[in-house]
Amino acid sequence: MNFGHTIMEQKNAYYAYYDDDNQLYYYFNVITNDSRWDYPLDGKVIDPESMKSFPNPYSLFPKIKKSKRSKKHGHSSQKSAETEIVSGESQNADDELLVLDIDEKLENLEDFEKDSLLKPKQSSPSSKSAKPPKIPNKKKVFVPPTSDGPHYLPKEISSEIHKFQGYDFAKRHFQRCVNGRVFKRTSITLENIVLFSEKPITTSLLSNLPQSSVKNALKCFNLILQYTGVSSSHQGINAAKELISILFADASLRDEVFFQLMKQTRQNPDEKWLLNTWNLFLVIASIFPSTRNSENWIKSYLLRNIESDNRKVATIAQFTYIKFGARCAIGTPMENFANNVKSIIDLQNQMTNGSFVFGVSLYEMMWGQRRTLPNCPVPFFFHQMCESLISKGALKIEGIFRMPGNMKNVNDWAAESNAGEEVLSSITNPHDLASFIKLWIRELADPIVPFSATSELFTAFKEDRTIEYITTVLPKLHLMTLAYLIGFLQRVVAESDANKMTPRNLAICFGPNVIRTNNETVVTKNSMEAVNDILCYLIKEWDVSSIYPLRDELLLPV
Repeated sequence: MNFGHTIMEQKNAYYAYYDDDNQLYYYFNVITNDSRWDYPLDGKVIDPESMKSFPNPYSLFPKIKKSKRSKKHGHSSQKSAETEIVSGESQNADDELLVLDIDEKLENLEDFEKDSLLKPKQSSPSSKSAKPPKIPNKKKVFVPPTSDGPHYLPKEISSEIHKFQGYDFAKRHFQRCVNGRVFKRTSITLENIVLFSEKPITTSLLSNLPQSSVKNALKCFNLILQYTGVSSSHQGINAAKELISILFADASLRDEVFFQLMKQTRQNPDEKWLLNTWNLFLVIASIFPSTRNSENWIKSYLLRNIESDNRKVATIAQFTYIKFGARCAIGTPMENFANNVKSIIDLQNQMTNGSFVFGVSLYEMMWGQRRTLPNCPVPFFFHQMCESLISKGALKIEGIFRMPGNMKNVNDWAAESNAGEEVLSSITNPHDLASFIKLWIRELADPIVPFSATSELFTAFKEDRTIEYITTVLPKLHLMTLAYLIGFLQRVVAESDANKMTPRNLAICFGPNVIRTNNETVVTKNSMEAVNDILCYLIKEWDVSSIYPLRDELLLPV
């Protein structure tokens, strides 16, 4: 069987990796990006090098080690689904020999040496007596970037994006004839070509549009006129639904529609028409990415409108920029979008409700707290989850973040959180809350380490300049959130005598969701190991005391 072609068809599919520090196999779920120590029985397990089936390594050698069920860890009363590794066959009394006692193995792990990721491993004394576990003292100190504006908008892109002016784009990509008027090369600029029109266009705006799509391009423009109220045959939401259906069916039209919307928001003489067009722009930007070729041109246009004197336009442009950036980072249209009236209105209402916390970007969460907590440098919901876990005494629970929670409940709580409900107080099981935190990180539209930074991060790690890279290249909000996460994980490690969660164990649990790629072909054995190595290194070497824990004054409401 060719597992390379069938792996993504499995409900669950895993790659098997060997962790040298713990001397154990662990299993990476390629569907959910979760890692686990026990041999999975709910899906195929694959050797990532040979792409062949990977059998349970411990069932092959039944006398590896006899399980010692210590009352200290509560093993005498029941079997732990997370720490037992079984062959998948029926068990009897003799099957005790097949159990690998991970808890005892973790108790005898050696300390991580300060330079273990950069130098050959050396023997070190047992960490069993270390209290708290050894964390290197000479860490690289994180100095937060100075605040130069609202947390919900990226600042570092402005100078680059503003280079993308209308003249260059129009010269390269626009038709020489729009609405029957021919333009001379010397006068072609976005400023004097793409202006609002009450009349239908007679050809597509973009010259590279396939001829087979031109007819639908004209139809799209008519639908925009109908939705915004410019056309006498005002169709409202139904026109938006039809437009969305066309864009799902024909990806080549998406850039064309973005530029049609830009055209209709330039010098639009009617306030109602103008705001209707911006609301439609927001909906389309929330559902569809543009091509990479057009992305920066569209962002440039949105940025210029963020500076508009019309406050309503500026506000919609800001939120549209946030949604468009997240959608382009993902690179694919919104999945499972129910193209109906309620879904379209809900997208528009997100701008004012600001309640979504799962499946959105960090910037959207900061947008939601911009008025109540403008000084908080990270998503407050993330802070709340971490503090809630600490308050429940979870950091002293063995296997926290390694043991899975009830995922049905976790997913239900995520949906309730997006509906604006407060759920943290009702989550009593620490493992459920730990899984809730991991789900939040996994479902970020653009990961904590952005998609755009992943490849260069691997290079920086190889060249021993990881911290220098992330502090100079990562967008400010992503950098602050990463620093907060590392500080929280360092606090978890400080209780490792009780919870058995070392930097390496936490890196395996969190790494694939913190540092991930939107290009599945890049996920290799080497890159997976590098992800875990990078996060482990940051937990051990990065001093983030300037951001974690958050200072009280940053959490004051206004």
